[in-house]
Amino acid sequence: MSIISGVFQIRGVYHISCDGREEFKLDKHSFKKLGLNVGDDIDPDDIIARAEKEQYKYAYESALYILDRAARTSADIKRALMDRGYFEQVCDECIIRLMKAGLIDDAAYAQRMAQIATQKPISRAALKMKMRSKGLSNDDAEKALESISDEDQKAALNALADKLSKRYDGLEPREARRKLSAALARRGFNWDEINARMDAMYSADDEFF
Repeated sequence: MSIISGVFQIRGVYHISCDGREEFKLDKHSFKKLGLNVGDDIDPDDIIARAEKEQYKYAYESALYILDRAARTSADIKRALMDRGYFEQVCDECIIRLMKAGLIDDAAYAQRMAQIATQKPISRAALKMKMRSKGLSNDDAEKALESISDEDQKAALNALADKLSKRYDGLEPREARRKLSAALARRGFNWDEINARMDAMYSADDEFF
């Protein structure tokens, strides 16, 4: 058993501390239903089990609201729901229902990211990092990246090189090439692609590599 030592509300989410340390978070509906107060003697596992029974309806409605504003990945939804004070098991159940209803489709989300990326100067490597930051699986990311052709990547590299090269106007060609090459490499383009573009932009007499 534990004693509730603190109850703090932050943006509608209740943070419950027991014996001087934060034990769990609760959405406002569950908190009001359970009627918790500082000084109450509780079993945290029992409280969580009771809260889970109350949370599903509100968690699902919250997920629908999030999705109504924009398409999201399953990981995004889970993270958002947990931030709102819903427990992990409840979040997982909501996500399963949403996926069965076709309201969440991580593979399709990854494909849309890849399609949009063909209109931007971004490397496959950088795009994959963005996909993983969204919680997309490696398989979904790799399959989506297959839709980006080598010609797409060449065009992206050329466009970005032209854009970034303006930063180095006034530098000696060798120094400009070095800095531009490094900037492109940091953005995930490989050195063979970079050097081919540098050869086209700078005189052979100014080769650095």
